[in-house]
Amino acid sequence: MQPFYAKLTSWLILSYFLALIAGFYLIQWQQFSALSFLAVLYVSLFIADFIGGLAHLFIDYQPLNYAKHYDELYFYPGDRNTPDFADKKRQIVENSSRLDMSVYHFKVHHRNVSPYLNRRYASFFYETVVPSAMLLITALVLATRSEQNALSVYLAFALLIISVGVLHTNHVHSWVHGSKTMPWGVAAIKVLQKMRLMYSMETHARHHSQGESGFCFLIGHANFIVDPLCRLLLQWHIIHKRHWHGQP
Repeated sequence: MQPFYAKLTSWLILSYFLALIAGFYLIQWQQFSALSFLAVLYVSLFIADFIGGLAHLFIDYQPLNYAKHYDELYFYPGDRNTPDFADKKRQIVENSSRLDMSVYHFKVHHRNVSPYLNRRYASFFYETVVPSAMLLITALVLATRSEQNALSVYLAFALLIISVGVLHTNHVHSWVHGSKTMPWGVAAIKVLQKMRLMYSMETHARHHSQGESGFCFLIGHANFIVDPLCRLLLQWHIIHKRHWHGQP
């Protein structure tokens, strides 16, 4: 079954990018000036950054599913590279949802980032492909309309960029940490950080140490909105710091 799923994954990834290329091909580029292109591009990346930051905040403060024994994985006292841990994890994961797994993975990576570095492109692809595909399909519908004006063209382009950004939010997160499976992404991130086009390692380190800032990790420019929101939610006891630490 493994070769089948590997082939299916490859076809899904290829299908997404072929549809994306088609979307860019259908865009009426003559509607853009250099200024409008850069403006729509940046606003789109900012929106994707904001969406990713809100999702990150939600997952970080979502409680571990103790009813399904995720605490046994999170607080596992022994070596995680053993058959015992692998068997326990398999049993728990088989009876849980993708949200349960995402919550667990995000919390664990705050304590030990090593497993995060070994995850492959396809693993992150599946986490966000559904909302990204919905955005992409909407963009294609707009781009193929017979009657288009500048606003509809800008919106179609924006949805394509947001789709790409949402899809790769967790990939970028992995690249910032120094992914071992995607060194090309790590190299690109280092260049962007040196150019100060995205958040710094210091910003990300504060997120790991405090859990109250730095939730937007596509470009990080929307953190000035999401960070105060996190502090307000904590102050109003809507979210609780113990959940960030994986405590009940």
